Amino acid sequence: MIRRECQGDCNITVSSEFGTKTALTSVDSRIRAIVIRAERTHMVNMADDPKLNIRKALHAPIWSVWAVTEHSPSEEIFEASSEEEATNWINTSGQTWLEERRRKRSE
Repeated sequence: MIRRECQGDCNITVSSEFGTKTALTSVDSRIRAIVIRAERTHMVNMADDPKLNIRKALHAPIWSVWAVTEHSPSEEIFEASSEEEATNWINTSGQTWLEERRRKRSE
């Protein structure tokens, strides 16, 4: 979530699962426009993040982690031998995978 309060000075608060950051900046109209564009880009990038879902294979004791987005096909990104292992991967390496994906998309 991004909240912006601008009147001469600009308070920008960005909240995510990683915490909340607030910045106070004196801005003129050109910089204010840049801030607004950056906010919109951030919101679009976060909205396009895939959801990481666990699916169990029907034919074997294998749990797969799938990256699921609205506008592209699902992608299998990890296989585990238990549901617990798949869940742990999402909470650790899966978050790293999402950050790397965001970084590549913003380049």
